[in-house]
Amino acid sequence: MSIVLLQSLSLIAAVTSALLAGVYFIFHNTIMTVLDQQNAIATMQRINQVILNKGFLTIFFLSPLSSLLLLVTGFMLDELGFQSLLFIGALTAIIGFMITAFFNVPLNNALAAAGEDKNAMLVWQRYTKNWGNWNYYRLWLSTLSCIGIISHFVFQT
Repeated sequence: MSIVLLQSLSLIAAVTSALLAGVYFIFHNTIMTVLDQQNAIATMQRINQVILNKGFLTIFFLSPLSSLLLLVTGFMLDELGFQSLLFIGALTAIIGFMITAFFNVPLNNALAAAGEDKNAMLVWQRYTKNWGNWNYYRLWLSTLSCIGIISHFVFQT
């Protein structure tokens, strides 16, 4: 039963990390490029409003929560070590969440508060540089999380 719980949490954490990596990839590869060419500030403000929906928020919070539960369960069952791919995968998902909470969300809030004046363009320039960099880190952390968790089971001896 307890191994089934560990495997279930691993599956949830891997899938939600993969989905988040996809979202972050689309922003990195496509959306931010298009926004540099079009009505950027208003469009990104609208995206930041629309993305806060049940589907995204479920995935967004389920990834670090399942990863945290995975770490706790794994250590309680003595099935997890600090050097295991499962540990690294779960930890990178949690770090990705923390980057969002401490860096991307405050940048989103600053952009939401920006008006239409000259100051808005300064906010946008700072936003695109910093938000894009943090998004890039989230993209790779989510990807590595998924790879680490899956690899644990693929290469387990």
